[in-house]
Amino acid sequence: MNPSRLSRIAIHKKQERISLQTGYPTLTELQDDIPVLRKTDEGIVSFIKNNNILYKSIYEISKRVEGGEVSREESSSDGYATLGDIVLQWGSDSRNQDSAYDISFSSSFPKNCFSVVVNRQAAGATSPMVATDITKDKFTVDRENGISGTQTINYIAIGN
Repeated sequence: MNPSRLSRIAIHKKQERISLQTGYPTLTELQDDIPVLRKTDEGIVSFIKNNNILYKSIYEISKRVEGGEVSREESSSDGYATLGDIVLQWGSDSRNQDSAYDISFSSSFPKNCFSVVVNRQAAGATSPMVATDITKDKFTVDRENGISGTQTINYIAIGN
C-alpha cells in the first residue's frame, strides 16, 4: 500500500529539516519526532523530542573519509570500515613460526567478531592456514608442520 499524499509531504518535510547546525537547540526549535543534528562541544549530536521526552545521541568518529574511500595509514596494510552496525577489519602478517601465534586486530571489535578468513600468500600453496580462538581483540593462527619458512597471510574479519 502506497503512503497517502499527506504522509509523503510529512516525510519530505522531516527530511528537509535534517541539516547540521552549530550549538544546542532550544525547546521551541524541537518538534515531536523530527530529528535535529547539531555540531556541539560533544561532537555531532542528534536530538529528537517524543511525547515531551528529549533523546540525544552522540555520533562517534568511525574513520575519516578522504576522496570517497576509508582512509588508513599509508605504511600499514591493516584497516577497518563500518557499515552501519557491521565492522570489517583486514590486515596482513608475516612470520617464520611453526607454533600457534596470536594476531591482534588493529582495533578491537566493539562487541563481537563473528568470523575471520585467512589467505596464505604463496604460489601453489596447498596447505591452508586457518583462524581459531577468535575473540573481539585477536585470533590464533597455527600453520601445519609441513609449511616452512616465512609465510605471509592476509585476513579479513567481520563483526559488530
